[in-house]
Amino acid sequence: MDSKAVALINLIDNLTQDFPLSIMVAKGGDMTITAFILIEVAVGKTQEVVSAVRGLAGVKEAHGVTGPYDVIVVAEVADVTAIAELVTQKIHPIPGIIKTITCLGVLG
Repeated sequence: MDSKAVALINLIDNLTQDFPLSIMVAKGGDMTITAFILIEVAVGKTQEVVSAVRGLAGVKEAHGVTGPYDVIVVAEVADVTAIAELVTQKIHPIPGIIKTITCLGVLG
């Protein structure tokens, strides 16, 4: 795993311990909203979920990771409504997903 992924996981772990709603500081440029979507998946389904999520509009990155979450997705969309639609209509129905937590970027 590269150093950026490790740093992101450590930041997420620290933030989620202190806040009931995990809102992280992230880059969101040019009138877009950046969201980090943390996904817990069923045993043995990580690669299938990563592959499915990578094909969705708005998804910039998707990584299988170690730690309390199995997949971390970076998405950039036009507004909060688009994030809601991405998560609830596109990501939640993917087979193998147990739970998601969406962290919106608030500072860049």
